[in-house]
Amino acid sequence: MTRKLYILNGSNLNMLGAREPHIYGTTTLKDIETNCLTLADALKFDCVLRQTNSESDLINWIQEAFLEDAALIINPAGFSFGRIPVLDAVKLIRRPVIECISRTSTDARRNTVSRQFRWPPPQLFAGLLNLSTFRPQGASRQAD
Repeated sequence: MTRKLYILNGSNLNMLGAREPHIYGTTTLKDIETNCLTLADALKFDCVLRQTNSESDLINWIQEAFLEDAALIINPAGFSFGRIPVLDAVKLIRRPVIECISRTSTDARRNTVSRQFRWPPPQLFAGLLNLSTFRPQGASRQAD
């Protein structure tokens, strides 16, 4: 049986490399996807890579990952804070879930301590990756 891995990216991540390269760097989402596919193939994962600017698409894909009994690597981007529907969908996943974050979202989280809803709940995730130092090898191996 082939192991399934979904790598899902949220809003504006299709603009990596072009949008504010002085903050996010020049690596594109396509570059990251190429690295992830190479590693997923080496680790014998059937890898599904998707990006959306629509929260409903993201939720549908998380539910699809659940139905496929897949591990999940997710960078929800703007769909992270206060997005109960995204969180509810992620809670369905039975395999490891790893969240990717950027340095700027880490800083934003530190500055929003007063929020009552916290994404991600620490018990939900097998790992947390910082995109400013992201290496897909680590995320894909944790999803095993």
